[in-house]
Formats: sequence, structure tokens, C-alpha cells
Amino acid sequence: MRTHALFLTTALAAGLLAAAPTAAAAPSGLSGDFNGDGHRDLALAAPYAALPGKGMSGYAAVGYGTSAGISTAKRTVVHQDSTGVPGSAEAEDAFGAALAVADTNGDGYGELAIGVVFEDIGEDEDTGSVVVMRGSAAGVSGTGAKNLTQSTSGVPGAAEDMDYFGSDVHLSDVTRDGRADLAVTAGFENEGVGAVWTLRSTTAGVSTAGAKSFGSSAVGMPTEYGAFGANLAN
Repeated sequence: MRTHALFLTTALAAGLLAAAPTAAAAPSGLSGDFNGDGHRDLALAAPYAALPGKGMSGYAAVGYGTSAGISTAKRTVVHQDSTGVPGSAEAEDAFGAALAVADTNGDGYGELAIGVVFEDIGEDEDTGSVVVMRGSAAGVSGTGAKNLTQSTSGVPGAAEDMDYFGSDVHLSDVTRDGRADLAVTAGFENEGVGAVWTLRSTTAGVSTAGAKSFGSSAVGMPTEYGAFGANLAN
């Protein structure tokens, strides 16, 4: 087993299992409302959790908001073996190492961006990836889910060992078009220097068209070991 020098904050109530949330009549447009029922929902993750035979594969869970608060009876749990989720669960992927929530396509349902920080790409180990899952009247769904890596067409750079792409993720409408854009960190890009990627969103969700990346030199600081962008403010 490889040793990873990356601290991941985790929180998960025990016993959450997949169940279908109640559908809503129309999306509310509230930030953090995955199923559009007018209640904000809670997304959380257990990136060090083991699926059967796959230690530290990780998973994420959503507890849906109700008039009585967050419900663990009304819930969704997702991992890379879930229907529609890109990839497959493997040991030491750390699915859920970072989470961000916002509406990326302007349909009124929140999307869930999930960092898979130790995902392997081909022969390259711990390069990392980000999965973006759509919101719907039924809640978070694998339908239309996207997987983004440095090997994805339009994403600057190249997937390399120990980049940790997806070590942090952030969703915010920086262009003021009503759709949240995605920022992604690869905290150990270029042997620990670090870098940040920004991806615009369209009516189809997060897009690689016009994607940009930048490192510490862009903010007037030396290009040296420092894990630039390892923490993105929410």
C-alpha cells in the first residue's frame, strides 16, 4: 500500500445506504438543493472507507433536507461502482477527498463535484480525477455524470504520477451567467509545486472549452514546492 502525505477531512454518519429520495415538482434553484424541493441538502464523504475488497476506495453520501432537518432516511450514496458514475472503484482511489455543490447548468438543481485524488490514469499512479454528478428531481444521479482528468480533451496539462488532481474542488458562478464554474486543484502538480484549473460551465454543465490553469507564478510568487492551491475557499 502506498503512503500518501495528504490530509483529507472526512465526515460520515454510519449506516448510510442507497435509497431513492422523494421527487420534487419543480427545482427551487437554492444553492445546495440537489432535488429542487426547496430544502438545502447535505453532501459528505468518507474517502478512506473501504468497499468490499477495495480499501480506501471511498464514497460520498447526500442526506436530503426536510422540514424536520437533514434526513438520513432520505438519502443517496455514490461511489465509482454506482450506476452511471464514471470509472470503477479501486483500492486507494479516495473517492470523495473533496466536495463542492452548486448548479452548473442553470436548471435549478445542484450538482455535486467529487475529487478522486488518488485515481490512477493508465500506468500513472495517483494522478487524480474529478467526477461531476447531476442533480435532478430524484436527487443526485449518475445520469449525465462527467469525469475530468488532465488527460481529458481540453484540460490543460498531462496526467502524471502523484499530481493529485482533485485534491480540492470549488464551484462558484464567477462569470455571473447563472451557472457555477469549476475550479480544481492538483496540489502536487510538478513534484509539489501545485496548480489550479478553472473550467467554465454552459447549459450542458461543466465544459473543458476555454479551460485554463495557473500556478504560483501567476500570483507573483516563486515556482517552487508549496502545494499551490491545495485549499480553495468556499
